[in-house]
Amino acid sequence: MPPLAALARAGNGFSGHRLNLSSTDCGCCTALGGTDLTMNESEAPGVIVYSTTYCGHCVRLKRQLEEAGIPYRSIDIDMNERYGDRIARVTGGPRIVPTVEVAERLLVNPTLGEVLDALALGN
Repeated sequence: MPPLAALARAGNGFSGHRLNLSSTDCGCCTALGGTDLTMNESEAPGVIVYSTTYCGHCVRLKRQLEEAGIPYRSIDIDMNERYGDRIARVTGGPRIVPTVEVAERLLVNPTLGEVLDALALGN
């Protein structure tokens, strides 16, 4: 697995910043602090965290991603039900959060290490 600093410098220029994508942001990002950036979907990073506003595991994983300098897009599945439906199809029913998408692969309730491994495989 590559060092965290190398992943954070993966050429995206967004390391160390929390990303808000207007209507798709759950609000947890702003509550955790950091610099908010407004972006077009085409500029979004390769990590998407599907979460809810009341999920403690989601908050923890987002904080870990922030501390590791990994940029991500946050989507609240309660506000954007189509994403929750996608997760339910993958899990066989439950809408489990956090679910993280890396390189079109869904990781259900992953650890930070599993996200980093997926990023390393996707680069």
